[in-house]
Amino acid sequence: MINKITTHMLKFDKEKHEYSVGNKKVLSVTTVLPDIPEHLIYKQFFIDATHRGTRVHEHVDTINKYYIKKNKILSSDLCSNCLETDKPYVNSYIKFLKAHRPEMLLSEKKMFHTELFYAGTVDLVAVIKGKLSILDVKTTTKIAPYAKLQLAAYVYMYNFCYPERKAFNRYIIHLQEKNYRLVPYTVKTLEDDFEIFQCKLKSAQWDAGNLSKYK
Repeated sequence: MINKITTHMLKFDKEKHEYSVGNKKVLSVTTVLPDIPEHLIYKQFFIDATHRGTRVHEHVDTINKYYIKKNKILSSDLCSNCLETDKPYVNSYIKFLKAHRPEMLLSEKKMFHTELFYAGTVDLVAVIKGKLSILDVKTTTKIAPYAKLQLAAYVYMYNFCYPERKAFNRYIIHLQEKNYRLVPYTVKTLEDDFEIFQCKLKSAQWDAGNLSKYK
């Protein structure tokens, strides 16, 4: 059974993209492990790419929820407000669905690890290639080295919230304009990857609790 603490304590401010419990902020996995290096954020190219990624994620979630409910694949043309610039990436995701036909459990699910005090939104929990897996959608040109740490954090968070059916496999669904790549990370490195994430989490939590005093 799902850890009930995660469902009623965690709040999410969409505009600020911040998680909180009561009056206390909860660091997200993507805050601890940013996709875009800080020194590049100011460049308009990366800002535009981030906005496109957000829109594509919203369309992917719409497609996933339709797939879960109807067991049918929704066309990109039926996704409301899908910009022409976004359609190639959405169509690449549809190619992934047609090729693998995953058994979906959850899409865009917000979770909270109450013991380690971090939160995040998991793009997709699904059975793929016969194994329950955590999958994350990326539209960036390259996959950041942090991706495997991000997925490890999601795996441990999911397993904490859903201990009765644990996942171990991790994949990036790398969407490109003409196709997609399914990028796996081995179970052998899962524990080590999570240990590295925990080190970064503790550092970020220390910064959040101490450096704010000097602003």
